Amino acid sequence: MGNVITTGHAKEQWYDLIYQAQQSTDHMLDEELESYLVFLLMRYTKKPEMINQVLAKDYLKGLGEKGKLRHSHLRDVGDSCLIHAGLFPEGSRRKLVSSAYFVKLGRAAYHALGSRLSQEMHAMYTRLVETFVSLSRVLGAIRHDPNSTPVNLLDSFELWHDLGDRQSFQKLRALSFEAIPVYTPHAGILTPQQMN
Repeated sequence: MGNVITTGHAKEQWYDLIYQAQQSTDHMLDEELESYLVFLLMRYTKKPEMINQVLAKDYLKGLGEKGKLRHSHLRDVGDSCLIHAGLFPEGSRRKLVSSAYFVKLGRAAYHALGSRLSQEMHAMYTRLVETFVSLSRVLGAIRHDPNSTPVNLLDSFELWHDLGDRQSFQKLRALSFEAIPVYTPHAGILTPQQMN
C-alpha cells in the first residue's frame, strides 16, 4: 500500500494512511467520513481493550441507557464493530461468528444512536450505516497488502447476500470463473439418498 509515514504528528500520520488506503481500494471518502476514521483510530490506539468487548451485550445495554451513556455505549459498539470488520476480520472466525455479524451489529448500533440525535448528528450516523462496508474496506487496506489478503468466499457471499454489497458479488463472480452466485433459501439440505 505504500510507505508508512514516520514523521509528523499522529493525527497527520493517520490521515496519510487513510488517504493511501482510500487510493488502494478506490473508496474515496469525503472529509467528514475520513475524519471519523482518523479519530476512531486515534481513540482505538488509546483503548485497545475495546476489541475484546462482548458487543451484543454492550449493544443491548446501550439500547436501555439514556442520554450520554446511551450515546457512549452505542458509539463504542459501532466503532468496535467497524474496527473488527476492517482491521480484524479473521477474528470473527475465532469468535465463531461471520464477518457480516460485525457489519450488521455495527450498523444497528449507529442506526439506533442516530435515531435519537439532532438532525445533523442523525445524518452523520446514517452515513456511517450506509458506508459501513466501504469504511471497513478502507481500514482493511491499512492492515493488509491487497495482493496477499486471503479471500474468504463465505464472507463474500454473506456480505453480498445479506447486505447487498456489490464488491463482494464481483469478488464471488471473479473467483467462481464468472458464475453468477445464487441463493436458494428453501432448497434445504440434501440427504445422502437425494445426492445419489
